[in-house]
This record gives sequence, structure tokens and C-alpha cells, in this order.
Amino acid sequence: MNRRPSLPPEKADELNRLLRASGEKQRSGELREAMALGSRAWDLLPDPKEGWDFYPEIIARSQMDQNVAAGDAQNAKRWIDRTYRAYGDEHHQDGAVNMMDGAALFELGLKGEAYAVFEDVYNRLGREWFGGEYASHLEFLLKERARRRG
Repeated sequence: MNRRPSLPPEKADELNRLLRASGEKQRSGELREAMALGSRAWDLLPDPKEGWDFYPEIIARSQMDQNVAAGDAQNAKRWIDRTYRAYGDEHHQDGAVNMMDGAALFELGLKGEAYAVFEDVYNRLGREWFGGEYASHLEFLLKERARRRG
């Protein structure tokens, strides 16, 4: 496995503090404050931001989830894209990241875009990607597919 380099310990400690504070704000319902702390954490990552181990994935996914929870589709889409890049999936072929993307779009009410992502996953990777937390998305996909095919 080709690992990315780890951040220096002092930078990792600083990021851990920010991410803990962001999580606390999110749990207390202060989403805007949580997102601001997450953005500060992202800004602290040295460039190229996606080139480091662990933190880019954690920060990007957390920011995506928080923007979805806040109903901010524009920023959520920006963080969806960053999540793909953080996971090294510029071509959107990783089923796990695809499912995060589709679920985020679905939760934002962007059903057409979510359908396109889920259909791609289903066609490329199969039904097994729709287990667990994604089971309801399979039901959505199959019903929407039947509706579209009339």
C-alpha cells in the first residue's frame, strides 16, 4: 500500500484540538461554529492538502457531513469534491466515496443527482454496496429506476 506522509506531531496536535472542538460544537448543535473550526483545520493542512495521511479524509468528510446537516448544498458539493480528492479518487470510482456522495446529495434533496451516483455504483459495483446505512438508498434507486423506465 502506498501511504502518504504523516504530518509533523505539532501540526497533528493542533489539528486534533481543532477537530475535537469542531465535534463538540456539532454535538451541541452549533453547526456554523463547527464548520468554521473544520475550515480552520483544513486551512492548516500544508499544501498539497490532499497529500497527507489521515487528516484530509477526516476533515473533508466531516465538513461535507456538516454542510449537509446545515442544508448548504453549494458548500456541501464543494466538500464532496474535496472528499473525492482527499481519498485519492479524482475519477469518482471508489464505491465507498461514491456512496457518501450519493447519500449526501439525497439528504440535501438533490434526488436526481443522487440517483445518477447510485445508479453508477449499482451498475459498476453491484447491489452489495447498498447494505447497512445505505439500504434505504437501494429502495430509492430501484423505485426511481422503475419510474423512469415506465
